[in-house]
Amino acid sequence: MGMKLSISTIKKSIPLLKKAGVAAGFISAAKPSEKNDTAPIVAEALFVSGGDRVHFLNTGRSDCILIQSNGHFALVDCSDEQHIHTVTDYLKKVAGDENGVVHLDFLAVTHAHEGHMGGVKQLLSDGKISVDTVYIKPLCDDKFSDVERQLHSSAELFKTCVDAVRQAGIKLVSEIPADYFDFGSFRLRFVNTEPDNYHIGVSENDNSLGLLISKGDKKLLLTGDMVNDTGDLARLANLFGRVDVLQLPCHGQAVLSKDTIKAFSPEVMIATNSACDIPHQILGECMLNSDGKLYSTVENDGVIVTFAENGTLCLTKDIHKIKGESENA
Repeated sequence: MGMKLSISTIKKSIPLLKKAGVAAGFISAAKPSEKNDTAPIVAEALFVSGGDRVHFLNTGRSDCILIQSNGHFALVDCSDEQHIHTVTDYLKKVAGDENGVVHLDFLAVTHAHEGHMGGVKQLLSDGKISVDTVYIKPLCDDKFSDVERQLHSSAELFKTCVDAVRQAGIKLVSEIPADYFDFGSFRLRFVNTEPDNYHIGVSENDNSLGLLISKGDKKLLLTGDMVNDTGDLARLANLFGRVDVLQLPCHGQAVLSKDTIKAFSPEVMIATNSACDIPHQILGECMLNSDGKLYSTVENDGVIVTFAENGTLCLTKDIHKIKGESENA
């Protein structure tokens, strides 16, 4: 049985690890002597043409993730009001035609917090961006904790978002199916789709919609702000097992149990946050229980995960410096 390190020991080591790793935008959990010659992920590769992509935008401590496959585009969350222009500019550059006109098959909003649906109204009012379908789970008002009610105006935000969808004449789906469906070359499946009305006073985070993205034997899991207070993350880990890429829930600030991390065993973890804002205890647990690397969208100015045609996964950083897709295809 391997030696277990105490949290105090982890915390003492974190400053050195951060100095060596986080400053570069990632942390490696692998021991220096370990090698994995068959690793399916090529980290920090140059931008590769071809393949299908998941773009994690740098929108501060908020979520905006663009899915791209075979000419199809979709968005999971659209950040907050502060960063929505970053989102729309990126969409027009990467997903737009020669005139910057963008068509999204769907927009999936994970939950009713500003950093996830705050930019919906502005996105849908942009004359160059159209959306076929918007997925939003019903608001579970009884789930709000007292602290959350003070920090978030979720009910007002939810109403503004829904009104914007209806005003734009876009199909709104609140009863979200949990079946697999094709999206270009990807297979997608929404997770945590059921409205949870029986856990009272937890948080709207617990209501987060997730999305599994797969191609062949490669899997990437988006978790929104999902927390494990009611066992959702452990349930997904038991359901899907290992995933190649894991979006750390709640911007890297949600507690993941050792068993959950080991069940997922991601080679890459992505936090939509600044790495220095991830609590030391969570950082330590991820490092001790996974051989993966952790990338933050802030230090790296976004991250693209490309499912390349040869079956590998490639990571590209500094995505705002990349030219339009049409110039790289």
